[in-house]
Amino acid sequence: MAALGCGSYDTEAHPQREGGRFPDGGAESGRSSSGSATRSTEQSSGSSSGGSSSTGGWSTSDSPEYPDYHESGVITGVAAHGDRVITIGPPAALWDATAGGLIASAEALPGGGLSAAFTADGRWVLGQHGQLRIERDVTILLDVGPLTTDAIYTRDEALIPVPSSHVVIVGFESGDSMWHALPRPALLPMAIARWSGSLVVAGAEWARAALRADDTWQELPVHNLFSESEVLDPVAWVPEPPRRHLVPWQNALAEVVSVRTQTRLVVHGSPVVAASLDMTGSCTGVTVAGELLLLLTVDKTSLMTWLTGVRISGDTPTQAWQQSFSGRGLGLATTGDRVYVVDAERGVRILQLTQEAPVFLGTHPISP
Repeated sequence: MAALGCGSYDTEAHPQREGGRFPDGGAESGRSSSGSATRSTEQSSGSSSGGSSSTGGWSTSDSPEYPDYHESGVITGVAAHGDRVITIGPPAALWDATAGGLIASAEALPGGGLSAAFTADGRWVLGQHGQLRIERDVTILLDVGPLTTDAIYTRDEALIPVPSSHVVIVGFESGDSMWHALPRPALLPMAIARWSGSLVVAGAEWARAALRADDTWQELPVHNLFSESEVLDPVAWVPEPPRRHLVPWQNALAEVVSVRTQTRLVVHGSPVVAASLDMTGSCTGVTVAGELLLLLTVDKTSLMTWLTGVRISGDTPTQAWQQSFSGRGLGLATTGDRVYVVDAERGVRILQLTQEAPVFLGTHPISP
């Protein structure tokens, strides 16, 4: 994908493997301590409670060969951790989460952001054009284009998929980067997750996700949700581009695939797929809240959004509840018993999780 290419990284030194079958053994890896990733300032450690984030889309490509993942609105993404929330819109903003709602933080974020997240120890991260801005004056320069794709942020490093060639692991302290070549090209934006101590990646069009263990890529069972030809058919990119999500959930891995205005969920157990579940709309956000998997799906033709709670009943994922609202839901995040949902035209919808369906507390307005 042009807008998330490798920049100055020498991809010729790491030729792509072709075909639908993953090769035996590991893909090529390379390490770089300068050029491809640079740490510009010092940082200190911190701690906080957990949270989640979702930005509702990836970068835009100007080429008509690729679907358009650009989203617009007064807000396009949200992240939450502990008692702090980040919203992404024309500006990026940091908020203190209180029982009465969101209050603007005294701390200003540095410039705008294309995506937002929190590290495992509670520091905010802003993805900008070619760089990561991390709380406590850390800037990591990366030659991977706009940083709006899925990523994993631990206490010490970021793991970022780079369509269509690599996963890059960047250390916050040193800025050193390790590049792992993908087992096959990823033409569309990728999903990434840590599951059972291993790295899992999947291009939106892949029939099988890939798990990296002991320096070897291994196939997960085929999801059987949509065929690769269906996902790559440009007719399927209207009105919504294909999307893929990977989320560790209890002792399993939830894999979500969206094509057109239909979303399907499959749960990978050990070692086979458990079952699948169909939902209406294109999935713009997935997160875990306790035993529940929360999915946000949107149909932009009807301007309807659904928030669905799913739980495992035996070996089968089942819908626990579903709520809807009029508008474009572009992402969601959870922290504690609060759920923050992106309402692109209005602001942040705030809900409280209960034993039954969540309770809607109100919308925090975001001004354009």
